[in-house]
Amino acid sequence: MNRVPQWLMAGTLVLLLGIMLVALFGGPGAGRGDAKATGGVTTTGGVGQLVAQPGGMGNAPVMQPVAAVAPVLPYTRQGRVAGGPIRTDLAAVPQAYVAPTVQLSEAHWQGMEAIVLTAELKKKLQLPLELQGVMLDETTLAAAAAGLRAGDVLVAINGRLVTTLEGMLQETKRVKRQPSATLTVQRRGRLQSIVLTVPDELGFAQVETAPMVLSGDIPPHSYRGPCTQCHAIGTGGHLVPDPDLVTLPAPTIRANMPRPHQDRGPCVACHTIIP
Repeated sequence: MNRVPQWLMAGTLVLLLGIMLVALFGGPGAGRGDAKATGGVTTTGGVGQLVAQPGGMGNAPVMQPVAAVAPVLPYTRQGRVAGGPIRTDLAAVPQAYVAPTVQLSEAHWQGMEAIVLTAELKKKLQLPLELQGVMLDETTLAAAAAGLRAGDVLVAINGRLVTTLEGMLQETKRVKRQPSATLTVQRRGRLQSIVLTVPDELGFAQVETAPMVLSGDIPPHSYRGPCTQCHAIGTGGHLVPDPDLVTLPAPTIRANMPRPHQDRGPCVACHTIIP
């Protein structure tokens, strides 16, 4: 029986190895995007479809070439899709979307920080549900020196009622050139008048909305209506993001599909809408 020459066996092995390398690294889909594995599922930034790998991070990604990147269809939260049409209130969205009727969440004036006195806050602090005003949740500087305390509910400035942050802004503009004003607050069930005095002019309150949130953020609290009612949507709202923040990119959705979750405002603020 004739033995196969060693040089022929070695050449055959080299050829087979070359074919395997070409198949692994030179086949369809190679060089079209970097892939990475996350929790047993691979993702990619290029054209191609990645499939889940059993065993988690230790397995190499497998790419199956496709003709084009398929749009991401609507997702459900807890297996339920909220009814109603997709909201496309705007044709295009800037980097930071702010609703024209966004509500204020804070006002700052002469060392006091005022927030919305919600029904939820009244219940927690055991305040009368019919009480109208703005809650002072922090006092410093002139406000603290005048005797204002955190927990006071500001109900009037110079005898004019204050029931909202917008109202507080307007009333502080009335006294902005004055060195003092009389503030009426509710404290422990009683109304008190406190004179706020500064060396020159009081100026007027500076107001803010709720913090900007990223598109795809996990809702920060239980449902309180559309997110865009209080929050701006976009980037650049915080210098350093929360390191514990878990954000999923908002998926592409079709215009004729139902909303993928509760109404959080115009869908175009977070999602790309396709026909």
